[in-house]
Amino acid sequence: MARPPGCTFLGASATTLLGRINQWDGQPIPIIVDSGSDITLISQRTLNKLPEPPRMRNGQKVQLVQVTGNATITGYVPLDVYFETKGGTVKMSLEAYVVKGMTTPMILGNDFADQYSISILRDEGATSVTFGDAQLVATASNSVGPPLQDEQGHAFQVRVRTPRDRSASTKKTRLQRIKQRHARRARDRSVRAKEDVIIPPGVSRLVDVQVSFPDQVDTLYVERSLHVVRNVEDVYGAPDTLIHRARR
Repeated sequence: MARPPGCTFLGASATTLLGRINQWDGQPIPIIVDSGSDITLISQRTLNKLPEPPRMRNGQKVQLVQVTGNATITGYVPLDVYFETKGGTVKMSLEAYVVKGMTTPMILGNDFADQYSISILRDEGATSVTFGDAQLVATASNSVGPPLQDEQGHAFQVRVRTPRDRSASTKKTRLQRIKQRHARRARDRSVRAKEDVIIPPGVSRLVDVQVSFPDQVDTLYVERSLHVVRNVEDVYGAPDTLIHRARR
């Protein structure tokens, strides 16, 4: 199927262009051009990968929100960014503040997007970016991908499990349930009788119980537990008891 209700955002992402930093023939990196950010940002990791990283300069104190949580940055670097368009190579000289831990290589902010008259056009599922001139058009990645389709264009897949697969899966599930059962018993501190026993008044009797002993513990002290059924005279329960690992 396509997107179910409440999942229309699946596959959506910011419009991204491939650009090169400081070298027109350098290694291209993805640059987000419609993030809504007021300033241009570059990750510390991307800056360190440049052949000749520019020296960081002191700028304004900027408080970032929703990039790496809440962080304060003050350093920026001057950069030349190159984009390939249908009308030729576009060179942009800009300043990018450096952010440590930012997963996105670079974000082109509104400060330079407005100066260079960058516009995003969407037409029949294709996204393009223009740089002031109608001839300077670059193809960008679609902001919304296919409706949950794989590389072959299929909306979903059907996989048939063989009897051998089902047998292995059943055995694995059974072992997991056994381990979970043992783990619950190890955490359980309750003391329960293994069978129903009727003890007449004035008589004592040894009752087999089920209890989990902690490691390196052979004796447990069980506090008394009294219960009232109908009135204060109709009381039943167990007294204070010592239980030994060997005789339980």
